[in-house]
This record gives sequence, C-alpha cells and structure tokens, in this order.
Amino acid sequence: MQHNHARLLFVLSIFLLALVVVDFVRIGDKVASRNNTSNPKVNLTEKVNEIGAVLGDVLPGSTGGGSYYYKFYLKDQTGVALTTQSVDASLIKGATITVSNKSYFTCGDTGSNYTFAEVDGFYKLICNEAGTMNIRISKSGYSTKNTSVVYYQGEIPTIYLSRYVAPPPPLAPPQ
Repeated sequence: MQHNHARLLFVLSIFLLALVVVDFVRIGDKVASRNNTSNPKVNLTEKVNEIGAVLGDVLPGSTGGGSYYYKFYLKDQTGVALTTQSVDASLIKGATITVSNKSYFTCGDTGSNYTFAEVDGFYKLICNEAGTMNIRISKSGYSTKNTSVVYYQGEIPTIYLSRYVAPPPPLAPPQ
C-alpha cells in the first residue's frame, strides 16, 4: 500500500510540476507579446518641436510658416546677480527695444508688431520668420546697445547693458 501511495505522490508532483512549467511558458508569451505591441520610444525634443510647430501654424495672423520666438534676458553689465527672494535684481525692466531689420520679419497678429514684451524676467517677441534679428536696446541710465538675437532654440541668451557714465565736466579755462 505504501508503494501505491508513493507512486500516487510521484505522479501528482510530476503533474503539478508540469502545470508550473506551462504557467511560466504562458507568462513568457504574454510578456513577449506585450513588448511587441508597445509603442516605440519617441525623442522628447523632436515631439515638443513637432507640437510647437503645429501650434504655431494655428496662431492668428500666421502665414503658415509657424512661429519663432525671439527671447533674451536683459541684465545690468556689472554682472552682480543680487538675488532677493529668488528674484534676480540685475534684470533690467522697462527697456525700449526696436527692430532694425523689420523688412525681413513678419511679427505679431497683424504682421507689424515688433514690440518685445516682458515675460517672466525676459523679453519676448513672436515672428513668423526665423533668422537673425538686429535690435537696438535703450533704457534711461544705460548706454544704448545695438546687437542681434536669433530665434529661441532651447536656451535663452543674456544681453548686458552698461550703465551710462556722464563725461566729466570740461575744465575751466585758465585765468
């Protein structure tokens, strides 16, 4: 009788072992099929640029070419970034910026808005063309600066203005 029990236990253990092997094979098949149907990895930068281009095409006043952002930080030349309450005190606000080569760009909803707006500590202008924009920056108390900016490509550049220093008064004529 013990011999029959041993045989029965052996057959039962072989049966259970076969079930476990079958379960592992089925799980492996499911994992393999899931890997085959998953979406391929997408380059995040390319996807963001693609979405930005689509959004640029539907902006009012666009000519179908998309929108290009011209951005820059404007800071005091001293370069001393005085930070108070996480605000950079060297940022210059209220500057007047004019575009020198307007004929190469169509900007804004009407195509003729060449005014830079202050947004979150930087200056920004949206145009329908990409290129090098020549600008003239003036601010009371600072020397006027002529420079150029290119459309936003991932890093906002910084433009520095130097404080205006009045020339010394002329010397009095000798008596």
